[in-house]
Amino acid sequence: MTKYILQSGGMKKNKEQAQQYFAELLKNHGNTPRLLWCFFATLPDDTAMRFPKYTDYYEPLLPRNICPIHENADVDTFAEQVERADAIYLHGGRIEPLYQILKQYDLTQLFDGKSVGTNSASSMA
Repeated sequence: MTKYILQSGGMKKNKEQAQQYFAELLKNHGNTPRLLWCFFATLPDDTAMRFPKYTDYYEPLLPRNICPIHENADVDTFAEQVERADAIYLHGGRIEPLYQILKQYDLTQLFDGKSVGTNSASSMA
């Protein structure tokens, strides 16, 4: 079963909300889940620069017994990365760049059995 967590934004301003969000996103995936961070909604910005910034910020907010393996999503290998992931976090930004990438896939099939968390614009996409 696929779990979707839709969030309207502003998590960086509300640490308690972020803790609850990521606890639910990673729930039932063991102590070392594979978490795929997807910043496609921020393109054409450099998503590689966002990845360490966000993982460093949110890491201390994760449940104490959870130590995820973080991966930064890449447009060219996205489907393979999703296949390896337990949970996918789709960051906010602008709808259009994310939509253009996601519409290439059958998302029901791609996300089957995963936990998928969205934030702001990615919730709309």
